[in-house]
Amino acid sequence: MNFVDVRNDVAFHKIFGNPNKPVPLVSFLNERMQQYQRRDCSTQTERKESFSLHLPSYFISIIDFNFTQNPNYFSTHQTMDLETGENLLQDVKYFFIELRKFDKQEHELLMMVDKWTYFIKNAKNLHVIPSNVDDEGLRTAYLDADPQTWTKAERTAYDDFGIYLTDIVMRENFLVRQGKQEKETAILSMHDEGFSLAQIAKVTKKNRGGNQRSHCKASLIPPR
Repeated sequence: MNFVDVRNDVAFHKIFGNPNKPVPLVSFLNERMQQYQRRDCSTQTERKESFSLHLPSYFISIIDFNFTQNPNYFSTHQTMDLETGENLLQDVKYFFIELRKFDKQEHELLMMVDKWTYFIKNAKNLHVIPSNVDDEGLRTAYLDADPQTWTKAERTAYDDFGIYLTDIVMRENFLVRQGKQEKETAILSMHDEGFSLAQIAKVTKKNRGGNQRSHCKASLIPPR
């Protein structure tokens, strides 16, 4: 048995966006909420009365690059007033799952949030469903990630999207390499023109902001 790369947009929607098979999505979302509630329950009694949205709002971001300063792969964030530190919108939560920080092996998967993250990051490299998968939603997700159960049109769309992502990554990498070459050429030219090291450093530092914006844009593309 082989599994698709769950990070592929077509595969992700196939597994989590099927209205006729809501079990994987429900299981996945419930585990995020339970994970937060376990962390948050100890502070509930200390909170003052605050504005409530009645219906909590959650933003879940699964990213394939390091984004937060938190060393853990799973982190929770809230909004606050930058001047006073006041947090009125306590029903709005932001969850980040940073796949590059997740390095647990199969025998280390004790919590469901670990098992789901392991599935998303490593399914494409597996050939059997892990023996510790005992959740109906996660098992269904593994079964849905088997391309043999897909239609020909779905497999074609999956392959086409993978090619599209590869083309984008190659183009962005080319632009980064081209930018580095242009920077090296500019430094050599300034040196030949008699610029001092301090002057060259000042110019390259001034232009660094644009390079960083370009790098951030490239890093949003899942690496292959």
